[in-house]
Amino acid sequence: MLRSFLSKLFTWEKWETICMTQDIEKYSKVRGKLIENNIAARTKFINQKVSDWGGTGYRQSARMLTKYEVLVKKEDFYKAQQIIRL
Repeated sequence: MLRSFLSKLFTWEKWETICMTQDIEKYSKVRGKLIENNIAARTKFINQKVSDWGGTGYRQSARMLTKYEVLVKKEDFYKAQQIIRL
C-alpha cells in the first residue's frame, strides 16, 4: 500500500509541460483537443497573489492570478504538440 502511494506521488516526473497559460479559454481548448485525441493530460493550478497600488500610492488592493499548466506523458509529448498546433 505504501509502495502504491509513493509511486503515485512521484509520477509527475514522467509528465512534461505542454502548455502554460493564464487564459482559461486557451487552457480549455488545449485540454479539450488532448481529450478528444485520447491523450492523458494532467493540470497544475498555480495561484499567485498580485498587488496593485492605487494612483496615490496609499491604497493597495490584491487580486489572484491563476496559471494553468497542462502536462502530458513523455511518450505522448510529440503527438500532443502536433495536435495542439492543428
